[in-house]
Amino acid sequence: MNDQMAARLRAIAQLGMYFQLTPVSDTSEPPIWGRLSELYSPDGAGELLRLVDDVRGRIGNPERRVAASILHLGLAARLWSPLLGAAALSEDGTPALVRLPAEQMRWAMPPGSGMALRLDDARAWQPADTAAAVLTEVLDGHLAPFEQALAQHVTLASGLLRGNAASALVGSLRVLSTAQVPNLVAAEELAMELLAQPALRETGAFALRPLRFRRTSCCLYYRVPGGGLCGDCVLDKVPGG
Repeated sequence: MNDQMAARLRAIAQLGMYFQLTPVSDTSEPPIWGRLSELYSPDGAGELLRLVDDVRGRIGNPERRVAASILHLGLAARLWSPLLGAAALSEDGTPALVRLPAEQMRWAMPPGSGMALRLDDARAWQPADTAAAVLTEVLDGHLAPFEQALAQHVTLASGLLRGNAASALVGSLRVLSTAQVPNLVAAEELAMELLAQPALRETGAFALRPLRFRRTSCCLYYRVPGGGLCGDCVLDKVPGG
């Protein structure tokens, strides 16, 4: 493992829970890690269903599709956050565009917490050429196969899932906007480039200053007991409320 890359991952992890890609050498990792690529595969269908049902139990909601949407939103946040964090911590004025290969990543669900991700080898933290390449890495490499795997158990609209991806991206940027980072502008520019790509362009209305996002879909969180509406929800009030 490259010590410099591992140190960089640890620095990004200090930005918050969603920014952590715990290196293998850390001793604080949860005891059970699964391969993320296997969770996306047909062979991982049983494990994925157990994971969705675990989320159902945590949120006290009997609807699998609601739990699946929340799980999807959480995974998206944990993928975007370290990528934006890398840009925000770059000090030379150039966004640090990086990759997260699915075959090098593992997941765990620690007790009392959301999904955690781990990069097996810091050497997998390699540069990407453009923001479009970053988007491809996250959407094609992770979220698209995850959505296909979820479709074996629940039905979720594609617009909802793309909205989750965009909402998670803006949420990561919002966390960085309140942190002390040397290059917030790089993270902002990366987020704007990503949201301008065709796959995310129609997911909502975005403004940078002040930071605002109003999505064109709903993640279904209002169906969680006591959940209410998210700050970027397309809805103005809870249906039936």
